[in-house]
Amino acid sequence: MGQVSSSSAENMGETQKRPVGNFGDKYFTDKQKVLLRRTWAILLVDMQAKGVRVFARVFELAPEAKKLFPFKDVAGDELLRHPTFMGHGMRFMKAVGGAVDHLDALDVILMPNLVQLGRQHASFPGFSTDYLNVFVDAMDYVWRKELGKQYNRDTREAWQKIFRLIMSKLSEGYGEARCAINWQQKQEHVNNPAQTPVIEAHRQASEGSEGRKNTALSLEEEQMAQKQGNVRDQKTVVNGEGPTLKQQTEHASGRTGFTG
Repeated sequence: MGQVSSSSAENMGETQKRPVGNFGDKYFTDKQKVLLRRTWAILLVDMQAKGVRVFARVFELAPEAKKLFPFKDVAGDELLRHPTFMGHGMRFMKAVGGAVDHLDALDVILMPNLVQLGRQHASFPGFSTDYLNVFVDAMDYVWRKELGKQYNRDTREAWQKIFRLIMSKLSEGYGEARCAINWQQKQEHVNNPAQTPVIEAHRQASEGSEGRKNTALSLEEEQMAQKQGNVRDQKTVVNGEGPTLKQQTEHASGRTGFTG
């Protein structure tokens, strides 16, 4: 994935380097819950637009991440108005809102839902959990812009905790699903080795190499046969049993045919 610039990492506090912590009932203090709910009420206003800004920031930090989406070839203002792009922004913000709504039920509702969502991403070609860190930085950037002075040290710390919680559980679900997919593929390869793409490609390459070797041998044998034939022809001429030199020359020039 694309690397976040050093200046961006410094401005955003290098969120991903902080310890994740234990996601128990005491993960958020009562004060942090109040701060999260209070500032989320502000972020709820024009929620879709804020989600779009998060995705736009992600694509700035990691342009290759855009290739994962159906609007990968759309850019500029057209992208910001693209229905699918806007829909992703809204769903993303709803997921964050679900986390805020269930601060008192982390184990029962929030974390299982996030793990399941992470599992769904395991089947997305090209997806990497590295992109999750980019989303953390993108959210931090947009929240800072939207909340202004209210995004003070205490509020930012509370939001950083919820960012880490969301991304940690998404990553957990993704990892579980990838392990299951990899195990299934290995079993299929064991049961049907001929259908394994890598093995099949290697077999075809080997056959091609063997075929080229046989072709080379055939050419060598043909050349040897021609040499042996030339030697016999020369001996025949010397012994007076074959065509004369004049006849051979005429045959080579096409003026006459040699029938023996």
